[in-house]
Amino acid sequence: MTERGDDLGETGQLDLTDPAVAGALLAWIGGLGNCLEHEELARRTALNPRTLGRFASGEAGRGGPETLERLLATVRLSYWVGRDVMLPVLQMMAATRQPGFQGGDEALLLAGRVGCLAVVALVGAEPDPAEPGIPPWALHPADARAYIACLQALADLTRRDLAGQAGISHEALRLYASGEKHFSTLLVPKLATGAGVRSSWAEGLMVPALRTVRRLIAHPRSAELATGGWRTADPGIAPIGRPGPSLHVLPEKGEETE
Repeated sequence: MTERGDDLGETGQLDLTDPAVAGALLAWIGGLGNCLEHEELARRTALNPRTLGRFASGEAGRGGPETLERLLATVRLSYWVGRDVMLPVLQMMAATRQPGFQGGDEALLLAGRVGCLAVVALVGAEPDPAEPGIPPWALHPADARAYIACLQALADLTRRDLAGQAGISHEALRLYASGEKHFSTLLVPKLATGAGVRSSWAEGLMVPALRTVRRLIAHPRSAELATGGWRTADPGIAPIGRPGPSLHVLPEKGEETE
């Protein structure tokens, strides 16, 4: 794998040193592969569980980008999707836990990037066979699973603790995470608040990113889209698109909550 210099931080590494962000990124990838336990994900990727443990702790070191690339390949995603979309979204969500954090301009740029990718993931896509059975007020089960796991990692909370902080029962959260119960969009801000992240950004940035990445994987031309060849040929342009009202769409409000 070859990285450009602008992919790297001051230490010469992709910034995977924040345990909250690295753990959430690992949780997101595990959620996409329906294997949230490190041992199971290690088997799928043929990586040592200790390697994943170091990655989740922000201690991946110089091998972090290579580990990330192998993890993403397991769920049929290219490295740039993790670097340019998934990682920045999680970094932004983690930053909202800091008192006084603003970051509105950066969030809008990132929302535009996610929005452009969302359009690409929808063009020529086949209907998801699971979606007809999902009420309009509920998240896709895969998105709900990844959302819950990411929030746990960002806040360093167990599922039971997250449920308590959000004011819902642990059993209900278990059912949402397993897909046995529909996860209402009204619960998105409730869980975000419980995890200490900005709820409006969870609705307007994180959930759309979860949905978009899942749809990219399910696209019949996912291998072609994953290369990023449809993007601008100018490698110096970091955002894949500009923000706009039509791209920054909040999920529909739900009809039920816990």
